[in-house]
Amino acid sequence: MIAPHIRYPLVVSQTGGLAAVDQDTPAEVAGCVHAVIRHRQGARYEDPGFGVPDATFTRGETLATDVVEAIGRWEPRAVPGVNVDVVGIARNHEVHATVEVAR
Repeated sequence: MIAPHIRYPLVVSQTGGLAAVDQDTPAEVAGCVHAVIRHRQGARYEDPGFGVPDATFTRGETLATDVVEAIGRWEPRAVPGVNVDVVGIARNHEVHATVEVAR
């Protein structure tokens, strides 16, 4: 039996509880990758190294490298292939990442 994991990002199920996904499925791996790239390093008290470095003053190429390295470190089941489209808007960056699940 495959152990269910709480879905990330969090979703409320039809029964009112938190939705779950089966462990080691593409949906579960994608959720873990999402968690990695959505967290800035230092945001998690229990593990301050988790996530991606602050990108406030980061160039697009460096940001892409940071994302690939963070995925490789924190979610080894995913093979990061990053196609970066960086848009500078008042120092904000928008990154589009594609991730292939390792088999």
